[in-house]
Amino acid sequence: MLSLLAFFFACHVAHGAEVCYMNLGCFSNIAPFWGLNRPLSALPDAPDVIGTKFYLNTRANPTMALRERLVSNSPATFSASHFSSSRPSMMIIHGFTHSAQHDWVQRMVDELLKKEDANVVTVEWSEGATLTGSYEQAVANTRVVGAQVAELITYMGNYEVSGQNFHIIGHSLGAQIAGYAGDTLGNLARITALDAAEPYFDGMDAVVRLDPTDARFVDVIHTDGSPFIGTLGMGTNLPIGHVDFYPNNGMYQPGCNDNVVSTVVATGVGLLTDGYDGAEAALACSHLKALDFFTESINSECPFTAYPCESFEKFKQGFCLSCPSSSSCSQMGARARDHYGARGSMYLMTTDGSNGKYCAYHYKVQVTSSNPMAQAAGRIYVTFQGPTGITDSMEVTDDNIQLQGGVTYQKTVISPEEIGDVTRVHVRFARSSSLWDIFAAQYYTLNKVTITAGESQDGYRFCAGDTQIRNGETITLTAAGGNC
Repeated sequence: MLSLLAFFFACHVAHGAEVCYMNLGCFSNIAPFWGLNRPLSALPDAPDVIGTKFYLNTRANPTMALRERLVSNSPATFSASHFSSSRPSMMIIHGFTHSAQHDWVQRMVDELLKKEDANVVTVEWSEGATLTGSYEQAVANTRVVGAQVAELITYMGNYEVSGQNFHIIGHSLGAQIAGYAGDTLGNLARITALDAAEPYFDGMDAVVRLDPTDARFVDVIHTDGSPFIGTLGMGTNLPIGHVDFYPNNGMYQPGCNDNVVSTVVATGVGLLTDGYDGAEAALACSHLKALDFFTESINSECPFTAYPCESFEKFKQGFCLSCPSSSSCSQMGARARDHYGARGSMYLMTTDGSNGKYCAYHYKVQVTSSNPMAQAAGRIYVTFQGPTGITDSMEVTDDNIQLQGGVTYQKTVISPEEIGDVTRVHVRFARSSSLWDIFAAQYYTLNKVTITAGESQDGYRFCAGDTQIRNGETITLTAAGGNC
């Protein structure tokens, strides 16, 4: 077997090649751009085949119809545009099968310009990322597009704009393009990677993929990080930035299918009902959520707070909903740079977007049994309210469990609305109907409920005084200070 691999390697190296494209540089398809995680390594197409174009939007020309083309080494295109060095500059780069004319690009431009008057440059390289081509070829083409992005930003130095003033936002392969541009420039301020592409990048040398050295600040939003082989996950789950955000564990997103069978079925239905767009919405549902999360974060009052934790399981269990220092937590999306000191993997939860937004507020709910108490079995549900709203009923336990005396059951839950100071808590007990639990008590005895708001870090204690809650019954508690 090893001899066969060696022969395969030797054959590939022997057929390795290199292409050079004027001032963009030379590109080869041998190591480190080829290996076991990239068995097929193509040479990038020529720039005229890829057809990369750069378009400018500002508040003076905010729409796609009014966008202005910028060309490297062409003073005329800059002088004829609304480009201004006095504004912050940012760039949006699409991924495989997309284009700069996709609706999500315009929505992101709109939100960026709503926040501030900026130079927003969109990169059009759809001819090099077509579905009729191959993913392998699009991967190769990212290197040329990255060089072209670096060339444009370098030329902007003539207008007192450099990489130190630039924020590049890339989705999927667009995130890898941002990495190549940042590596070439050496002084890029920020890269935001929106579910950076996994296939042909995971397991490769750092020079081949996005990594923290590509900009002074690299923040990554992971939304489709399950393995591509077997589950069709399209984004990387590996930490590749200074801070890596894992909403809903960075894999299957709420509202999307959570296994390959349901994904394939939904893709087929989408293709029949809505054509390619319908199929893509199902197949790449989680992959596309990174776009929605970032776009919403730009002007959202809800902060998309994210918390450091060793795993999502620990986060769900309520062990990580604290921010012990000003640099320990962060905010996913546009405001991540405001928390520059935060580093590492961050976790948070979102809604499924059915209410029109994804951001949610986090709460740690702790329900403590009385001690002693008769052993019960079942589920505990909690609803709580404040001056500005009330939450849905949320299960604190996972499935029917044996409820023991003196034990605290806790969980991280979310609410799409900030309810303010928690003033009331409603607790319901649902007794297990399993034959195995036939001898369990008919009631659950409650000592106290503690609520901690993740965003404000405020805590609220509700004393129950060893109240017995019968099956299906709900009791209401009001806030009380001190010990229970």
